[in-house]
This record gives sequence, structure tokens and C-alpha cells, in this order.
Amino acid sequence: MAEAFSRIIKSKYDQELWRGAHIEGTSVSVTHSLFDDHTLLFGKANVQEAKQIRQTLELYMAVLGQRINAQKSKIYVFNTNDIVTRNIVDSLGFSPECLPSTYLGIPIFVGANKKAYWKAIIDRIKNVISTWKAC
Repeated sequence: MAEAFSRIIKSKYDQELWRGAHIEGTSVSVTHSLFDDHTLLFGKANVQEAKQIRQTLELYMAVLGQRINAQKSKIYVFNTNDIVTRNIVDSLGFSPECLPSTYLGIPIFVGANKKAYWKAIIDRIKNVISTWKAC
């Protein structure tokens, strides 16, 4: 099912209907990331792209018989004015959330790599390593 969903997204990308999020300093754009039963979707912060994402999700649900739980789905919009943000949220029908946040325990944030966001993970790793015994 994940492969079919990825193909739907790739088709939209190839048609330049869904551009994804550009990774600064590269020629790469990311449209989605799939892990287990978790999905992250990336897009430009505009209503047109939000509508393409919505159409893609609707096609996926219709073709594969899957349902998306809107109560568990979140949208993060940043570096965009409030009116555009509201229009994007309305187009997708998901709850808006603020950054920084976490996804599967990993910090998600905008801007420079901030040590404070990684502190909890670094501390957990240090705690595990401190229990290891030398051979």
C-alpha cells in the first residue's frame, strides 16, 4: 500500500502539481516520508499545493480503501501569514500544530540546528552508554 501511495505522489510531482519541500542548498525536494504506519507529507505553504495533497489523499483512500484519521493527523505551517495558514488548514481538514514538536521521538523544528531540541535524546543516549561495561 505504501508503494501505491508513493506512486500517486510521484505522479503528482512529475506533473508539477505537488512540489514538496525544497531542501536548502540542494536541488532536492521532499514530498513524503513513510515509516511503519506513519506518514509525513511535505509541501509548499500555499492553497494550491494543499489542494493537491488533499486530492492525493482522497484518491489513495478511494483506490486502496484506507481511511485517514483526521483526529490523529496534524499540519505544521510555518513562515506563512495567518490567512494563508488558515486557508491551508481548511483545505486539508487537519488540526494545526506549532513547531517545535517531535515525531517518533525526534525533534522537528524550523531554523538552525538547535542543541536544546536534541538535549533529551542526547541525554538518553548518554544514560544508556553509561550503563555499558567495558569488555
